[in-house]
Amino acid sequence: MSTDSPEPRDQTVKRPAARQQAASPAGEASPAAAGGPDGAPNDLNLSPGVIAAICGGLLVLTIIVFAVFSGGDDEGDDAVDAAPGVTTPSGDPASGPTPPPTPRGPKEPVGSPDGPPTDDFNRANGPVGADWVTLGTWEVVDEQLRLTEPLDGASQVSVRDMGASDGTVSAIARTPSGGQMLVFRYADPKNHWRIGPVRSYATWGVFKVVDGKSRLVENTGLSSTSENTTIRVEMDGPSIEIVIDGKSRVTIEDPAHQDATIAGFLATAGGVRGAWDDFFAIPAGGAAPTTAPTTTVTP
Repeated sequence: MSTDSPEPRDQTVKRPAARQQAASPAGEASPAAAGGPDGAPNDLNLSPGVIAAICGGLLVLTIIVFAVFSGGDDEGDDAVDAAPGVTTPSGDPASGPTPPPTPRGPKEPVGSPDGPPTDDFNRANGPVGADWVTLGTWEVVDEQLRLTEPLDGASQVSVRDMGASDGTVSAIARTPSGGQMLVFRYADPKNHWRIGPVRSYATWGVFKVVDGKSRLVENTGLSSTSENTTIRVEMDGPSIEIVIDGKSRVTIEDPAHQDATIAGFLATAGGVRGAWDDFFAIPAGGAAPTTAPTTTVTP
């Protein structure tokens, strides 16, 4: 008989788990035990197949929504950072720099009045002509209107009387320049309306000048300021509608200078880079006069 003492037994008692996972008929863990796709408990007791179907459906829905909302308006090559307070046509602040505008080729006026322009400047290089009253030297150069010799320290204009305060004024900015503007309801150099490009913010500013003090009244939101942009102004009583390339951008209600009948172009001191084409000045209810009524302007 061996005198060796019996080998000690493991005194650890293995107790059954407090909660035993229920097995499925196939021996797999139940959905509740398996959890969701990320291993988290699945309180809804959904099978893995149902969860996968839901996830797939959500993915398809996301793709459809993205496709629908990514097909909005594209402002084209002239969209750049907007100034504070300048909004896109949809009303959302513009964001993110974009490449500088790429010049476009010559084009027909977009959204301009029917019929021939009041002056298309399609003639030999030289003075703009007797129908225009000017301060500074405005000339036709390569069938476009340009300020070739500005006056020192003064604004210069090339304007004509359209014969009525209500109607349409329109022109193509072949070479937009911040120093040159389209003027309308022009009473004199110290009292008029004008609209000019703010190219660094891809918009046009609409200014009211009263007693020599200029005030920005509105901007056109994110708008084309690239070459060959058509600017149109529709005037009806106190209502002034600004249209850029055929798209209405802003309407202003303001009776200032409502009786003024002169329109044309203005350049600030030193503003010699702009070029204009296809000018329309058509009074409401009739064609523009072939010979402009007498107009006088003073610095």
